[in-house]
Amino acid sequence: MATSTLKIPELVALISQYLDQSTLARCVLVDRLWHSAFIPPLYNRIRYTGACLHEGRTKDRWIGLQKYSVHTTELTVASGEFPDPKHLLPDCLNLTILRLHPNAFDWNHNLPCYYTRLLTLVQCNPDIRTFEIDPAPWNMVDHLVSGLKILQHLPALSSLTLGDAVVGSEDTFAEILRCCPRLEKLSYHIQWSNLAPVVDSRHFDDGNENVHGGDSHENDDYNNESKVQPPMWTRLRSLSLSDQVGSRVMELVERCPRVQNFRASLWDDNVHDAILHKMIQHRSMGFPSCVEHLELSQVMGENAIKTVEKFLQLDPETESLTLKSFRLNKGIVSEGMMTNLMRFHAESLKEVVLSRCYSSSAIESSSIAMLLSRCPRLLRLEVSLPREDISGVYMEDLNHDPWVCTDLRILAINIIGRPRDQGDAIPANGAPVEDIDQVVHGMAGVTLDEEEADLQRQIWRRIGKLTLLHTLRIHTVHSRVSDGTRWLLMEHGGLDELCKLTKLKEFQVSHRLLGDDQRHHLIQWLPQLAIVHPSE
Repeated sequence: MATSTLKIPELVALISQYLDQSTLARCVLVDRLWHSAFIPPLYNRIRYTGACLHEGRTKDRWIGLQKYSVHTTELTVASGEFPDPKHLLPDCLNLTILRLHPNAFDWNHNLPCYYTRLLTLVQCNPDIRTFEIDPAPWNMVDHLVSGLKILQHLPALSSLTLGDAVVGSEDTFAEILRCCPRLEKLSYHIQWSNLAPVVDSRHFDDGNENVHGGDSHENDDYNNESKVQPPMWTRLRSLSLSDQVGSRVMELVERCPRVQNFRASLWDDNVHDAILHKMIQHRSMGFPSCVEHLELSQVMGENAIKTVEKFLQLDPETESLTLKSFRLNKGIVSEGMMTNLMRFHAESLKEVVLSRCYSSSAIESSSIAMLLSRCPRLLRLEVSLPREDISGVYMEDLNHDPWVCTDLRILAINIIGRPRDQGDAIPANGAPVEDIDQVVHGMAGVTLDEEEADLQRQIWRRIGKLTLLHTLRIHTVHSRVSDGTRWLLMEHGGLDELCKLTKLKEFQVSHRLLGDDQRHHLIQWLPQLAIVHPSE
């Protein structure tokens, strides 16, 4: 039998990767072997909070930090001050991640001192790839870009987060892109601003001339026949915008035609409209659509809704299917959105999340059901409605076509029965409901006929075939189910089919549809299962 080549120090170093910071700190005191093996991971990630490393009170800790800072690759400053670099240098030269979560009040009163310290540390660590400031103190962005130009000392920067920042410079975005040629992810959040009014993107330059000045970045992906001057920077892959970014963001979007992950949580529908129109224009300039993850919030206006519909529409002859994730928060789901989503992206979609969105029940029910039957790669389908909305996906629609999403992991939809007549009708989306029990308990003594019971059994059989499902949320309020027959849905195949889902970890269902016996049986059969009853 051959002896293992793994030596004791290597084994101890391997173990250290799975220990938390407090355990590592105790292990280094055991003996020299453990000390030498556990010191690197112990000082790999440093979180400075001011109190634990305050000079004078814990001088020995400063000495240890300075001695072993050569192992530090991630530094997080969560304090009202920025530490003096003398406690880290000259050995702290290997930082790749720098996160600042400052106290804005203290930083605003000591900006010159803290910026000087930050600049000193950054100049010694040119390999920083992730730089985060959230929240950013007053005028933090201008000091970083136009003042001390800290970003120009980060040539390897690929991810930049600026939170709650106030933009005061007209060329802030241009400076960021100019200083960070390798930037792939930008997350920009503004708490408030006095920016200029939003300008419709259709009034912007259409790309026929270079309006930026200076040298242009050559881009082989451009169509040479179009004779369009390419933007200066095209490396950005992830862009996250929130709150009042204003019209200045248009220059940034114009220079980033290769964005794959785009998230926008904006209060102004005109900004949504302008940004998406600019991204649509990139296609006519020779850039095929490459957006893989699209997340939008507050899409309410008619123009913004139509622009989202147009953005989801692709040219099947020249553009390939790339959209993998579509999220819409607190907006309006239109028929055009869902139609284009399934027509052009059904084969590539892996995630669809509609959170607190409004639409007519007919559109939502048929469209959601078709997602299950037309998206073979779908892993997550989640539809949460506003609290006053008790509509959902009809069982008749769910049972219309076979489900093709056999790898589904998360299914969170509101399943209801289609109303049979006007007397049983469920209030439409957005209709005020004073008491939901009026719908659930309004027809006491009514039982489901055999046809409806068979329909429910078929729905449960479909769910039972989703063997990889780990989260199932079904908040069912059936128009023909009363309090006296609240367990009927489970009794028509639900219990048996759920027991087949061995990977199921969370099951959310109305307490009216799950009795104590069924609950105990599920817990006994699936010990890892957490059963949640939503508030009603």
